[in-house]
Amino acid sequence: MAATRISVKSFDDLTLISITQATKRYRCSRSHIEREIKKGNIDSYRPANKRWIDQESADAWFLSKKEKPVFRKGNRKR
Repeated sequence: MAATRISVKSFDDLTLISITQATKRYRCSRSHIEREIKKGNIDSYRPANKRWIDQESADAWFLSKKEKPVFRKGNRKR
C-alpha cells in the first residue's frame, strides 16, 4: 500500500499580512476579508490575539475575482 504525502508549507515559505494590511492592499472592507476567511477562501492564522492571513492565498483569491467581459448580441443603437 502506497503512503500518501501531505504537502505542508514550512513557516519560512509563508508571507503573512494583517487584516488591516489586506484591506488596504485589496481595497475592500474588513468584514469582506473576514467573510472570505470563514468561507475558507483565504488561509488565516491566529497564534495569539491577532489574526494573520497568508498573502499567497489572499492574492489567489483576489485574482480569482477577475471580471469577465460581457458581449451583447446584435447591433446597439446609438
